[in-house]
Amino acid sequence: MCMEIDKKFNNLDKTKAYWLGFLAADGYVYKNYLCLGISEKDLEHLKKFKNFMEVKNKIEENDITNSVRIRIGNKKLVKNLKRYNIRPRKSYMNESLIEYIPDSMKGFFIAGFFDGDGSVFSYKAHKGEHYAVNITSNKQTLEDIIKFFSKFYNFRKLTLIRNSSVWRLRWDSKHDIKEFFKLYKKSPIHLRRKMEKFNDIIPKIERKVGRNYLQS
Repeated sequence: MCMEIDKKFNNLDKTKAYWLGFLAADGYVYKNYLCLGISEKDLEHLKKFKNFMEVKNKIEENDITNSVRIRIGNKKLVKNLKRYNIRPRKSYMNESLIEYIPDSMKGFFIAGFFDGDGSVFSYKAHKGEHYAVNITSNKQTLEDIIKFFSKFYNFRKLTLIRNSSVWRLRWDSKHDIKEFFKLYKKSPIHLRRKMEKFNDIIPKIERKVGRNYLQS
C-alpha cells in the first residue's frame, strides 16, 4: 500500500532526507500545492522524485524556459513541509532550512540540497586547472551547514560570500573537495550530471595530490 502523501516526510530516513534537501533547494509551496521545477536536462531526476512520491501527476514541460515541473496538491503535505521552512523565496528568508533536520540525517539533506542549489566545477588559473564546490542559500542555512561540517568532517577552509541578498558557501582546496565527496557519495540518490562531474574531478585531484607527495 502506498504511503499517504502528507506523511512522506515523517520519520526521516536517508532517501526522505535527500528529497527534503532537494525540495529545500528547488521546491516551493504555493497555497495548497507543492511545486518542484528543474531544468529539462534533469527530467530523469524529476521522474525519480515522482516515483518517490508515488503520484500520477503529470510532469509539465515549458519550452520557453527549458524546464520541467510537477505540482502536487495536498494541504497536509504543504503544512508538513512548512515545518521545515520550505516556503516561497527561501534564499531570502532569515530562517535556516537545515535547523530542524536531525544530525543523523543532515548529511543526506545536504547532498540533496547540493544537487539543487550547489555546483562543482573546474576553472583555469595561473597554475593550470583548479576545482571548486559551492552551495547557494541564505546566510542562516549556510552557517548551519558550516557547523555540521565542523562537527562531523575535517574541512580546512570554507568561505562564505555575500552576493547581493543571497549567500554562497565555497571551498577550493583539493582536501576539502574530497572531504565533501565523502559526504556526497553516502547519499542513496544523486543528480547524475553532478555525480559524473565528481567522478571526473576526484581522480584528477588524487593524481595531483600523489604527484605533490612524491615531489615533497
